Amino acid sequence: MNVAATPKARTRLPEAQPAPPIVFGAAREGGDDGRRWGRALMWFMRIVALLWIGFGLYYWSLILGPGQAGVEGSAFLDMPLARQTGVVFFATLDLVAAIGLWLVAPWGGVVWLFTALSEIVAAGVLPHLRLGLGPGVSLSFNAALVAAFFLLNIMAAREQDEG
Repeated sequence: MNVAATPKARTRLPEAQPAPPIVFGAAREGGDDGRRWGRALMWFMRIVALLWIGFGLYYWSLILGPGQAGVEGSAFLDMPLARQTGVVFFATLDLVAAIGLWLVAPWGGVVWLFTALSEIVAAGVLPHLRLGLGPGVSLSFNAALVAAFFLLNIMAAREQDEG
């Protein structure tokens, strides 16, 4: 018997069903869409984005500022090289993180976490650089924001799994 000539019994796979559409504006009973934690996370990210825009503009004002009154040149050029590096680093990353946070994009949260953790490390390891708010305030402020971000993320993920 020729194996190639005999037809094999084919198992028929079930047809794929389309996924239901995700509608963000649809309300459940009572007018609440049931996404309180997701909405809280979005507002948290937007508020932090506004703060980070302010920090980024502060760092850019250090770079582009007029310097000391009546003296030619910039105060930025008179800074030690390590502080100049930190100022440029945070001037760039703070604004990139702020854009990502405002868009509520996953990469925005990642860039912001990297920036916040970098500020924590800079405040803890290199307090003499005097970047931003000062070592103690910067350390506690950023740590509190990171903890709040993780808490809101966990609660929003649980809410999404339940719904």
